[in-house]
Parts: sequence; C-alpha cells; structure tokens
Amino acid sequence: MKKIIMLTTPVRADLFLPFEFKRLKLSNVKLSGAEVKKLSLRELEALEPVKEKKAEAEKQLLDYQIWNQNMVTC
Repeated sequence: MKKIIMLTTPVRADLFLPFEFKRLKLSNVKLSGAEVKKLSLRELEALEPVKEKKAEAEKQLLDYQIWNQNMVTC
C-alpha cells in the first residue's frame, strides 16, 4: 500500500510543535505513484483529499499549540 506523506508547518512558528505528519493512500487520490511523482507541489496541494488532510493537520497543530501555550503560562 503506497502512500503520500504530507508535512504541515505550524500555524505559529514560535510554539513548540513544528510539524504534523499525515499519510494519504494513493488510492484516495486515485493516482498511481508514477502520476504523483510528475505533479508539482502546488498540483498535489490542489487535490481534494490532500486539502482535507492538510486542513485536519492544521487544526490538530492549532489545538496542540493552544494547549501547549496554556501549559506554559500556567
């Protein structure tokens, strides 16, 4: 089972957790590995399943960063 591995940068770079990783099956984007290799980063990011995973990762990062900031200020 081949997958696309995504890396999402933080909402705020000054907080502790810098990245959130997401995996996405190639079958979810309905492309072969060879087809994915030919796409630019911009083209990959435009795929709907990739957008959904990226939004999920950004939400998780924000949730964690808010939690982390609250822990630091306690």
